[in-house]
Amino acid sequence: MKRKVIQIANSTQLVSLPRKWCLANGIKKGDELDVEEHGSKIIINVGPNEHRVEKRNLDGVNLRIFLLRAIVANYKTGVEEIEIRLDDPSLLHEISLLIQEDLPGFELLEQTNKSCLIKCVATEHETDFDPALRRIFLVTNSMGKQVAEYLRKPDPKLISGIKSMEKTCNRFCNFCERLLNKRGYKDSNKSLFVYCVVWGLEKISDEYKYLCQELAKAKGKPIQKEVVTMFSNAVEIVNMMQSLYYKFDNKIVADMAEKRKKIVKEGTKIIESSKGIDAHIAHYAINVTQEAFNILGLIFAIHS
Repeated sequence: MKRKVIQIANSTQLVSLPRKWCLANGIKKGDELDVEEHGSKIIINVGPNEHRVEKRNLDGVNLRIFLLRAIVANYKTGVEEIEIRLDDPSLLHEISLLIQEDLPGFELLEQTNKSCLIKCVATEHETDFDPALRRIFLVTNSMGKQVAEYLRKPDPKLISGIKSMEKTCNRFCNFCERLLNKRGYKDSNKSLFVYCVVWGLEKISDEYKYLCQELAKAKGKPIQKEVVTMFSNAVEIVNMMQSLYYKFDNKIVADMAEKRKKIVKEGTKIIESSKGIDAHIAHYAINVTQEAFNILGLIFAIHS
């Protein structure tokens, strides 16, 4: 559908709204519409976004093991209500747990043996994004530091704390991705880059979690000193990446690049020459380093 731009005087430009759309939404002369800029696009709503309700239906009978992932995916896209058809009442417990752990702002409102309705009951604002992203950075960095601490002095309590932080990170990542999809970033041209930063941070927290699973299996087996040092350097790479997000510095970029080369070289050597937990640690150290470096590419775009 195309509309011609009408020039009024020397400053005002107008575009007419489709009559059918106006009638369907009860728009009349003098009404106020919500207009949002998104790069080359303008979105017009009959009211602010928080008053718009989008409902999705999920068929849990056919989705089965992918149901929970489908719920999270719809949450991230900004859906306000999700009605789910079920054939297994026991899934209600899993859905309820998912809401508590991963979907901030959502609640289970209605349920029967055959269906349930979950809905957003909180008001979300653009101003919620920056504090939530900062929390993701802090939690991710804390996870890395605690893993490094465990490598130096194994303590099962640290493993438990790291797993708990990973759940917190998932929760905030889901929330940030939802906000970006619903409202975009404050600089709309950089929404996609920021979304990928959040996604990358979640992947780093996953790497820490997976390593913890391997450490739990190893049950305190001795770890080579150079492996511990290498992993600590990988954690430092993540910290450097965070500082660059908030304050770009070419010197830190250069230092980060040198550290990355060293970690990949040392890690590859350990994987080729070692077995067991040392090789696992080296593998995850390389993964964390590479993911942080991938995010660095996004940070370049954000600060350009």
